[in-house]
Amino acid sequence: MFVLTVFEGDDNRELKNAQHHMYKYVLSQIFELSKQTYLLCDEVCMSLGASERQSLTEQKTFDHRTLQSTHDYIAAAFRYEKRDGVLTLFEPNRLLIDKYFWHRYHDWESSALSDIEMVWAYNWEEFFREKLNELTNIQSMNPKFIHHVMNAAVFNPNKASGRASEKALLAILNRFFDVNLLR
Repeated sequence: MFVLTVFEGDDNRELKNAQHHMYKYVLSQIFELSKQTYLLCDEVCMSLGASERQSLTEQKTFDHRTLQSTHDYIAAAFRYEKRDGVLTLFEPNRLLIDKYFWHRYHDWESSALSDIEMVWAYNWEEFFREKLNELTNIQSMNPKFIHHVMNAAVFNPNKASGRASEKALLAILNRFFDVNLLR
């Protein structure tokens, strides 16, 4: 993750450190949730052959660089939303957050984060999951988002078509979040 200053006032170090720490835990969710929805839709459309479907079903890894900009845009959108630096009045304590993350991520390591960074990590992860569900959930999905994730990460990674999909994902997120964070 590149934690750059994207907008004026984008200087919350604790939040940026929390997002940087959470990168390896949340990035793959973009791929996994898009893949799940894509496979569900394919059950109706039947566009994949049996071997292609089996291969996609079994695929667990991808080149993280293909979705890094997508992740970083969502991270910047969260920082923009929280640019006043205020959290809610009743945040869970570090022990509860640590327990929450231990249940979600098998290799969770919290020792690198301060108490406030843990709270930011918790809020960031909740925001990330909520927005990603809006983009990929079968009831509310953005089909173009799913298409471009699959094209960039699975079907044409590091090819011209895949790179075009990476750019298209940023344009989709720009409209989705209704804030221009593109450089």
